[in-house]
Amino acid sequence: MRVSRDFKNALFLFMVCCPAFSSDALDADARTEVVNNIATSLIERYVFEDIGTQAGDYLKKKLADGSYDAFSDADAYAAKLTEDLQSVTHDKHMRVRHRPSRKVEGSPENPILTAVRMEENSRARNKGFNRVEVLEGNVGYLDLRAFSPVNEMKTLATGAMGLLENVDAFILDLRKNGGGDPNAVQFLCSYFFEGGVHLNSLYYRFTSTTEDFYTLDEVPGKRLIDVPMIVLTSERTFSAGEECAYNLLTQKRATLIGQVTGGGANPGANVSVGSNIGVFIPTGRAINPITKTNWEGVGVIPNIETSVEEAYDIGLAKAREVAEQYRAGKKQMAEVYIAEFDEAMARAKAKLAANDEPAATAILSARLKAGFAKQLLNETMVNLMGYQMARQGELFTAKVCMQANINAFPNHGNVYDSMGDVLELSGEIAEAIKSYTKAVEVGKAQDDPYLEAYEANLARLKAASK
Repeated sequence: MRVSRDFKNALFLFMVCCPAFSSDALDADARTEVVNNIATSLIERYVFEDIGTQAGDYLKKKLADGSYDAFSDADAYAAKLTEDLQSVTHDKHMRVRHRPSRKVEGSPENPILTAVRMEENSRARNKGFNRVEVLEGNVGYLDLRAFSPVNEMKTLATGAMGLLENVDAFILDLRKNGGGDPNAVQFLCSYFFEGGVHLNSLYYRFTSTTEDFYTLDEVPGKRLIDVPMIVLTSERTFSAGEECAYNLLTQKRATLIGQVTGGGANPGANVSVGSNIGVFIPTGRAINPITKTNWEGVGVIPNIETSVEEAYDIGLAKAREVAEQYRAGKKQMAEVYIAEFDEAMARAKAKLAANDEPAATAILSARLKAGFAKQLLNETMVNLMGYQMARQGELFTAKVCMQANINAFPNHGNVYDSMGDVLELSGEIAEAIKSYTKAVEVGKAQDDPYLEAYEANLARLKAASK
């Protein structure tokens, strides 16, 4: 479920600080206490104060006219209160739950055991990462069941996206995603956009503040900013799972296939209201930067509506179709780029012949930068280009290639080591030593597996230059 910043504390207090009772049966006084506490909490906390007041008054009226007299069972009472609250608020996050008291050898449950059980449950579900696979047709598939706290999911998300970084289409399966951390949504979505894209905002009544969520400027690994996306949804897709789907839909970044989602958009926290009963009260609301609203109560409506069972097959067929189109487009783009690069090489050589190295450098650097931007070039390709030019005696072009890699990957030790090799071939020994030194410095900072090779190159050239 989608949560506010104070969710962890509120959940902790609700789970481990409620008094333990020997019986979960409710008498009239207990029922009255629960209703009165819910009404008070709604007035104090609910993001829509007027609707919260109406909902609280409605529960009090039903209590007074005897509608709840027959509810001695706490679970049944919680379910009925949820039904009545949602009939007024139409808020899918507004839920009343009973947590039966547990005892270990006659004492209330140890809070550490509660925390351990929660962690075991999350770990058993692999923090929501259920399946990651490259399907036939070079289609990436990620079945994500929850958005775990971002500090827990980053490593798994980075690994999953690393495995899928070369796919020609991407299926994100959110059919069983019940929600989680909005920061985790931000992190995952950042792989599918450039940095700085406004995804969503959360307004909080308590502080009258709005928190904006933009795609991150940097992510570990490769972004898939132009890879076609399919998102699978169901009526079980809820809260943060819905936000992810809504972000991708409203930004026209993905095609949604499946069922209309559950319809819960408002973040909040649990509040204890007595008798081992708590109520989740939304204290904020989501605001999409494009629609200026959210999916509360209506759900996220997919582009192609179908059954939850058929969504996968339809989505996979669609993904394979767009993957083929993507490959064809990439091939055409590469052919155009190669022709442009050849033309740039000719212009650069003309500038060199006229002793205008700065102009030649600018021409080639611009073409290499464009290749990185279009994801037609990567570090390895440009590194090989540089060495090939060096072997052919084109040392000027080789240095431009190596410098382009340095500009694009300043935190990679190998780019400085490769530049050192070219500078050494050019006879620029002092500059080569500087570049090898930088390779060692960066390699140490990044725990680079090739650090020993960088150190060996530096030591060799220093010894030879004495």
